[in-house]
Amino acid sequence: MIRSLVCVLLFCLSATGATAADMERLFKHVEADIDASNWGEAERLVTWDAKAWYGGDTHKAWVKSEGEWEDGTFESAEFQVLVSQMLNVFWDGQVGIRIDAEPTSLLYGVIGVHGLAPQFIETDIALFLSEDGDAHIRLEGDWDIHLTQRLRLTPFIETELFLQDVDERHRARGLATLETGLQLAYDIRREIVPYLELNYETGLGATRSLMRQDGEAEDALTLRAGLHFWFN
Repeated sequence: MIRSLVCVLLFCLSATGATAADMERLFKHVEADIDASNWGEAERLVTWDAKAWYGGDTHKAWVKSEGEWEDGTFESAEFQVLVSQMLNVFWDGQVGIRIDAEPTSLLYGVIGVHGLAPQFIETDIALFLSEDGDAHIRLEGDWDIHLTQRLRLTPFIETELFLQDVDERHRARGLATLETGLQLAYDIRREIVPYLELNYETGLGATRSLMRQDGEAEDALTLRAGLHFWFN
């Protein structure tokens, strides 16, 4: 199944490039959030969330990465390569692969949608099917509230739903994790935006018990300082 998705992805990448070049102007966009917290005597934490795309309004090729480095160790590191097709003016369908480098090496197939929900909530919904045969769904959403032309507050949420128990990842069937918080950002320039973020992560349901048994923190509240930047 995963090998088939890889073949489909490679075909779509080549077809997307040729079709887009013939039919529409091509653009590129790169953006990233990098933040840190709890430096000094406490544990050090650095997280990143980056994405880049190339293409036109109808078709795009995407690369995404996110991860977490804590006190000298990579707790997670994830990379995705996707192609997208415009479904309507607000939504794109996406298909591709995801590679986890940490905490264990694992390959996933990805099917999802990206776009704007009502009230201009930027939304990502993705189904991940691993090479081991397990599956989970990830939902992400954030909403910009402009306090002034330069100052904005962004509530955000991310949750994961597992379709079966995944013992090696200490995740149980059902809603497993929740990450939510608020980000306060100031546009020095449109392309350079420092921010402060209050971030809360927790385990849910049976996953919370598995995390406790493994000695993993069930809840984490952090105040992070970071930088968002982008370029075309």
